[in-house]
Amino acid sequence: MLTIETGSTPLDFAYLAVKRLPLNKIDLLREVALQYGNHGTTDDTGRAVAILNEVRQDQQRRLRHYEKLVLYPCLATDYHDIGRHDVAMDIIDETIRHSRSLLRRWEASVYAYVASTCSDIDEHERCDLLLRKVAEYVESTPRFGTSVVYNYWLGDLFALYMRLGMVDAAERLAGKMTGNQRVDALATLAFNGQADGECNESLLSTAMKHSSEFSKALVASLMIENGQFAQAIALLDQITRSTYLRNEPLFEMVKCMLQRGDATGALELLEGLLATPHAVSIDSDHLAQICAMLQDSNGDMLHRVLDHVSRAVEMNTRSLTRLAGMGKLVGFLAPYAPDSAESAVEQLLDSCTATLDQGTDNATDRVPVALHTLAIAIDKHRLGWSDSRREMYRHILARVPVPRRFEYADLFRPKIADGTPPIVMQDPRVG
Repeated sequence: MLTIETGSTPLDFAYLAVKRLPLNKIDLLREVALQYGNHGTTDDTGRAVAILNEVRQDQQRRLRHYEKLVLYPCLATDYHDIGRHDVAMDIIDETIRHSRSLLRRWEASVYAYVASTCSDIDEHERCDLLLRKVAEYVESTPRFGTSVVYNYWLGDLFALYMRLGMVDAAERLAGKMTGNQRVDALATLAFNGQADGECNESLLSTAMKHSSEFSKALVASLMIENGQFAQAIALLDQITRSTYLRNEPLFEMVKCMLQRGDATGALELLEGLLATPHAVSIDSDHLAQICAMLQDSNGDMLHRVLDHVSRAVEMNTRSLTRLAGMGKLVGFLAPYAPDSAESAVEQLLDSCTATLDQGTDNATDRVPVALHTLAIAIDKHRLGWSDSRREMYRHILARVPVPRRFEYADLFRPKIADGTPPIVMQDPRVG
């Protein structure tokens, strides 16, 4: 059994950090497993399988809940990625068996997610078969409502159709959608297969009649991908409530300009963004690609972007979100400024200690997540892993109590005076 005393590698401590969370975050454990699998060694592949097996056993106990069942096929992709296609297929079959007890609507939604997974793991015949069953349900429904609870999965089904080139099926589905889902689907279809700088004006006009700011940001992104930069900026100017919705497409525009060879326009736009308060976010989907392109063409601007992102994280006055940002910052800096990344590692470890000292609310939740993110970055980018850092991890994790899971036996334990069952905590040093 892995404990903080026996843990040695960064990934060992990434795993132990997740186990300190009151509710184990499945996505975090999957991330640790896949990083072990990326090493390619027999021992580390075995560790990856062991962690995924642990996640699978936990999920199997919850498959009677729909929200857990639709996520279960994701594990199949993980097993496939580490070379266990046989287990991936077992998960596919298991998910389909459980879905048969659901109402037809929910069964169709599960089939859609399983079909997406089958496409990801190269089971194309199974994917086609499942999509035919989904199509039967879609065709039997005259029109879908606006309820997000019932119909959220239709957006993912539409995206799968587009990814597979099934445009006719996507169009039929879009025709039955309502609300924002219909707007987004029609906008996507308006640009699909169009020449650079062109779109289906009729479809786009229909989509924009009742569009939200989120939909406007999506259309602006589609325009940017299609080279319609001026039109995209005009549309983004209409977004006033969310600076993130407005600024994120502008970073995408910088990326597209660099890809198209318009370095002058890209750098001018980037200059404006760097001068705008709170415009640059560590969570941007496009910053990493922008930095990769700047590394080869404009080192000075690259370092300005890195410095700007670093300062934005450091100036975050909310200690808990700052921890999360600092964890991401290490992985962001590592490919371009290893020395700065190493410094960020030390700052984050010190901040975790200070957060626990202060007794900040939710510190025992946020500190393990930050340590997990940091450990993944250290392993992925091969940053320094000294004895002192290992001991720092042990010291911090020892201060985070091991969460005690509820057991039905607790209901029958002797109660103390106020009626509360006594809880015997494990030694926090035990993993």
